[in-house]
Amino acid sequence: PREEAVRRLAGLRRGARSQELDAAAARRDAAAAALALGEARLTRTVLRAAAAGVVTDRHVEVGEVVAPGAPALTVADLDHPYVDVYVPQASLAEVTVGRPAEVRIDAAATPLGGRVEYVADHTEFTPRYLFSESERPNLVVRARVRIDDPRHTLRAGVPAFVRIGAGR
Repeated sequence: PREEAVRRLAGLRRGARSQELDAAAARRDAAAAALALGEARLTRTVLRAAAAGVVTDRHVEVGEVVAPGAPALTVADLDHPYVDVYVPQASLAEVTVGRPAEVRIDAAATPLGGRVEYVADHTEFTPRYLFSESERPNLVVRARVRIDDPRHTLRAGVPAFVRIGAGR
């Protein structure tokens, strides 16, 4: 027993053998790789929105598997909703990015202010859900008006009437 203890003490004083150090380093590297893989998997389980907003719809339940690219939630900026308008090409010179606009809806007595945020670079046919039969054959350009709505007056799908060049 004493001789065994002396032998172990001498081994401890000599330190670990190179093979033992190499094996320990390999275990350390494997553990670091497993940790990095776990962290990478964890980042794919956290949902992050590109901008601040309110979750308005949940498309999947907790625990469900979601395909890459499939929507899980709908997030909206309720303070700054938008309305897409279709401008006849003859009136396009009046519609420029940054131009003020006035947005009216039936549910609000006063108009909401907004600004043209985007003007498409190509024409299209008037969408079929617009009101006038005589307007449908005309080519139009889609423009997006971002609205200031701090009271959350607007709701999705509500018809809005826009006057570009007016407003605040």
